[in-house]
Amino acid sequence: LQPLSPPEKCLSWNMRTLLILTVFTAQAYSVLNAQAQHAVIAGRHVGKFKTKKEAVVIVGARFGEVPQRTIAMLEKLDRDHFAPFLFYDGDVRNITDWLPNTSFPQLPMHRRKEMTFLKRAYRRFSGMWKCPSKPFQTRWLASQNDFDRAWFIEEDVYFNGNWNKFLKAYTNDDSDLLACGFRYNTNNPRKDPLVEACEVCHGKHVHGLISIHRLSKNLARKTIKTLLANKTGHHEYFMPTVCYLDGECNLRTISKDKWIGSFHFRPAIDPSSMYKDKLYHPVKHWIEADPKLELVEDYDDLKEEIERTWKSEPIQKIPAGYE
Repeated sequence: LQPLSPPEKCLSWNMRTLLILTVFTAQAYSVLNAQAQHAVIAGRHVGKFKTKKEAVVIVGARFGEVPQRTIAMLEKLDRDHFAPFLFYDGDVRNITDWLPNTSFPQLPMHRRKEMTFLKRAYRRFSGMWKCPSKPFQTRWLASQNDFDRAWFIEEDVYFNGNWNKFLKAYTNDDSDLLACGFRYNTNNPRKDPLVEACEVCHGKHVHGLISIHRLSKNLARKTIKTLLANKTGHHEYFMPTVCYLDGECNLRTISKDKWIGSFHFRPAIDPSSMYKDKLYHPVKHWIEADPKLELVEDYDDLKEEIERTWKSEPIQKIPAGYE
């Protein structure tokens, strides 16, 4: 064999280097791809790889024109990214006569079931109307295997635009609670009955506007665990404060300038004055003529019956799956 000439030596060396780099790149890609696939299973973001779908839930008892319009828009959600649901108050008499037809699942919420699960924590956490929605939706997400995050939209919230555009704006946001506003009060300078009634709001607390919010399974589980540990409070104070006091939980506000038109407790908003691509609450103009809701069971009678059961039971243990 003749010794290689200098040009041939360079060519052989370059080909060898190229081969080594090609093998190394393929191995590195294989490792990164495996890590990314594991991250998807674990529900984390790695580069361009996406997490699981997000649930998008409209929640209510009155399905007049406002929620009907929202439901029609949710039917157009990108199903590769979002999974729509409808949660309805199953204790309202003849509620199924009011429900719209949807292509997505409809789940009933019941006071008896949620009160039996949460015991004394139910009354305050459920809010001023004692509805089962916040207990049910929080428990539902906490026990989910299919979703790590879920949007919950009350029936009188209205978005005058494309829901896909709004929801996708926060796909890469990793916060545990995303809502239209938070009010932090670390010193509690004034007496607020809802603060006083919140059993985790001692000095440091947060109030959240959560008529529409996106919740992580992580915070849902922490909330349920705290409620089952015999602590309670109004959901607008209790859930944000549980997150605030936890060192690994993140609160974040939906961009006011970009997405929020008008968002408050009262008064009701006239839908004729809404701007495009903005969130509004409460939009009640279209449903004020609906008849008064009639419950299958009287709440006070139901509460007394279940409270008698609570007193005869031992202290609640945290069920498996919520530890």
